[in-house]
Amino acid sequence: MAWDVTPVSFKHYWGDELTLAAAIDSASHYPADRPIWIYNVSYGYSDSSNAAFRGAFNNAFLQGHLVVASSGNDNNNHPEFPGAFKLPVMSVGALLPDGTRWEDAKTLEWPISRAGSNYGPTVDFAAPGGEYIATTRVRYSPDLLTYYGLSDGYDGFGGTSAAAPAFAGAAALMLSYSLVRDTLAGEDIEHILSMTARDMAPAGRDDSTGAGLVRVDEALRWLDDFRRVEHQQAGGLSVVERVPPYLMVFYDCPALWFGTGQFLTKRYKLRETVRFRSAFADTPVAWVRASGTIGVTEDSPYRYNDRLYGGRIVAGSVSGDSCVVETYVYEIYDNNRPLPGWVWFPADTIGARVALTAIGRRIAGVAVEPSGGATGDRLVCAPNPVRAGARLAFEVPRKGWVRLGVYDVTGRRVREAFRGWVDPGWHAARWDGRNEGGARVGPGVYFCRMEFGGRTVETRRLVVLAP
Repeated sequence: MAWDVTPVSFKHYWGDELTLAAAIDSASHYPADRPIWIYNVSYGYSDSSNAAFRGAFNNAFLQGHLVVASSGNDNNNHPEFPGAFKLPVMSVGALLPDGTRWEDAKTLEWPISRAGSNYGPTVDFAAPGGEYIATTRVRYSPDLLTYYGLSDGYDGFGGTSAAAPAFAGAAALMLSYSLVRDTLAGEDIEHILSMTARDMAPAGRDDSTGAGLVRVDEALRWLDDFRRVEHQQAGGLSVVERVPPYLMVFYDCPALWFGTGQFLTKRYKLRETVRFRSAFADTPVAWVRASGTIGVTEDSPYRYNDRLYGGRIVAGSVSGDSCVVETYVYEIYDNNRPLPGWVWFPADTIGARVALTAIGRRIAGVAVEPSGGATGDRLVCAPNPVRAGARLAFEVPRKGWVRLGVYDVTGRRVREAFRGWVDPGWHAARWDGRNEGGARVGPGVYFCRMEFGGRTVETRRLVVLAP
């Protein structure tokens, strides 16, 4: 479903939360040159009490990965774990073709009479999957084949077990999109898909479909128009409020000896103005990410496993060049320790950090300094895949000669899209989807190559679809 994305299979024993936790932990520690960013879990459990099971998903989420899980096929309001975890996992329900929640009463295709998509406040999205959307080879015994009314060892694949990988595939397509490759964290994908999802009845968020039906085409269209993704991590936060000691309840807090209980607590509110590396042409959309943040939200009681880390962007503070972020840290008197005393959670006021993402339109002709420091060569092709033509944006660090060419898989140049002297910064060109003779090129894979200063500095794959 996505370019330059490789599916990886991890085996675990059915019914064993610990082996699933081990598989997730193994995936999150894959080699840095071959990272696994998206996990799909198409099965679930009713119990979430195992600390290692919960911890594996928390760790993957805090590393910026996206974990997707099916909500379950029991047709009740108790989604299964890990999908029922409130924060680190995206829980996906299944829809019928008419856009309603899948229930077996509406279709006779499932042999289990009460089957249906689980629902509840932890369901985040919905995707197709209510009726069979694919066939799969099964290895049932002859008596089971007879019981289920199957023949030749084939069965249909559907339900929330099919809806979850549909959502994961949409997320993978976003990661492979040339405009934002290597710049989106799991939480970013969640926010964008939530903003662009199709709201289903009833209006607004609901327990059956969450934010709505995932629409990857709308998400990619929103990311088009040469939007820029910027990640920041703000440190050196200022203390703007100190609350005197009071009693507060914590659950599963990793800083405390027993994790859960009522403790004497001091609360500190921290705030900082974040300046974007380069101004946006409009007011960007911005949010705080738990991955990279060392601070917490203001919740009482504080349930660590529901919140992990976080903060907020002050309402009305976002502009084209800055925003204001806030977070909290706690100083807790832990009398359960061998040596009772004050402990900080999740850090002291000096160590607190707030990670945020901002996405907005670029200012034409303005170079953007990436996280690494120096402005570099860059080429963007959008949309991709393409039917009638693509817009090409490129950035150069200094004045120089640039040539853009489109090539087929044999290396033969199909069309020269741009050549000439340019000043430092961003520039735009266009390829109309035709060759040098003016004929429309056939569907397939092509490459856009950027030459600067007499050498090739960037190459982007372009997939051309049939008109």
